[in-house]
Amino acid sequence: MPATSRVSLNQIFTVNIEIAAGAQQVDGGAAYLNFDTGKLRVVDAGGAPASAIDAGSSLPTALQNFANNPDGRIDYAAGAGLQGGTPPTGTFILASIRFKAIATTGEGGTPVVFVSDLPRKTDATRAGGSVLGTVTGGVVIVQ
Repeated sequence: MPATSRVSLNQIFTVNIEIAAGAQQVDGGAAYLNFDTGKLRVVDAGGAPASAIDAGSSLPTALQNFANNPDGRIDYAAGAGLQGGTPPTGTFILASIRFKAIATTGEGGTPVVFVSDLPRKTDATRAGGSVLGTVTGGVVIVQ
């Protein structure tokens, strides 16, 4: 996720949730995010409110995919599944969020924050164990 995104009022834009795994194999990823419902809305390609986000291709088995616009929450989890093969390494997109900017924010912006507490804990895993390092959210400035 970019540290800061600048967008225009009513603009639809995409934010990618990336896992930067380096050489570490990852067979599961979970992203739980909170956002300001007065500033941003999760939408589909046509701009209508959406109840899910777009899955990435590196972890193809979606385990949870829910966007709650009234509460400002996104709950997404995916795994490698039972297809076999080698779990992904390097930097890859776990999922993509399409937002619509619905109110201006001023220069301070509005945060999109990863949750790191149970039961909504953002994580990256390998064989059931956490391999998560740092988590970096972002700020959206709506002009």
